Amino acid sequence: MIMIKKSKLNFLILSFFFSIITLCIAGCYLIYSADLTIAENRKFSAEILIFLSILTVTIDIFIVIFTKQRNIKIYSELDKLTTFCRTHDIRESSNQLRHLDILGKKMNLIFDLINETGEKRKQKLASMYQIIDYLVFNSDKNMLITNVVGDVQFCSKKISIFTGIDSDILRTLRISDLLGMSMNHVLSNIERKKTPVISLKNLVLKYEDTSKKIKEIQVFPIYDSDNIVSNMIFIII
Repeated sequence: MIMIKKSKLNFLILSFFFSIITLCIAGCYLIYSADLTIAENRKFSAEILIFLSILTVTIDIFIVIFTKQRNIKIYSELDKLTTFCRTHDIRESSNQLRHLDILGKKMNLIFDLINETGEKRKQKLASMYQIIDYLVFNSDKNMLITNVVGDVQFCSKKISIFTGIDSDILRTLRISDLLGMSMNHVLSNIERKKTPVISLKNLVLKYEDTSKKIKEIQVFPIYDSDNIVSNMIFIII
């Protein structure tokens, strides 16, 4: 697939019609300017008409080839752009898009809009992360929020005091390090019971002080848009 400018397309159409009109005029002139009852005149007129036909066709072919060479192979340029974007920032692809002329400008505008949307979404996620971190950290409960693997992502100040572990260190641990519980066991309980909260009792705080008993741990699953558990809230009582 190639891309051709509108001006070049108009030029090709005009050259095609001009060739036809030229041949028609030349044919009419030869017919009416010579006595075609004479064999030599008929032969001369035919040779002139054939010569003009070959000449106009040759010129048209040259124009088409020249125009094609100046046009852009969209598929090949897009393949180059795809390869470029795999190793570079999409915002750096503007130089590559110059080869696509007007289409490249439109695509560059689309990329700019995509980048702008991505930046806004990233800022929104960052602000939401900060809000959640602030709310959890200042919670009056012994609270932890983990992913499905068990990595601690958020923790309250109160649980940091309860465990005697700095909150920054808590975020580097897994729930199995603290409570000695298996995340697979927790997830299977959630799937089996299908309730908004799972209560786990008679556990021991494993990290540092194994003698600290826990009365109960409430686990609240958080589901994503596909109704799959993405995070879990642990509240220690």
